[in-house]
Amino acid sequence: MTQAGGNMSRAARLAGVDRTTLYRLMERHGLHRALLTPPDE
Repeated sequence: MTQAGGNMSRAARLAGVDRTTLYRLMERHGLHRALLTPPDE
C-alpha cells in the first residue's frame, strides 16, 4: 500500500493479485487501508 501510494488497484497489481483478492486478504489478516496508507502531506 505504501509503494502504491494508497491506491488499491496499483497495490494489487504490484502484488500480482486481483483487487478483490487483495481486499479479502487484507480483511482476513485484519489489515485496514487507512492504517497502511501514507499520511497526507
